[in-house]
Amino acid sequence: MKCFVLFDLKTETVGHQDVGQAKYMSYMPTLEELNKEIERQKEIFVEQNDS
Repeated sequence: MKCFVLFDLKTETVGHQDVGQAKYMSYMPTLEELNKEIERQKEIFVEQNDS
């Protein structure tokens, strides 16, 4: 699973628009997407650890 951390450095006071922008930039995968990624990672693990 991939993870990204975003830092938004502000030079002025943070306002409502900034908070809204941060929410827009964040992404939360759906349960279906998470399950697909888990299955994909399991397959990779099996391939790498297959004797």
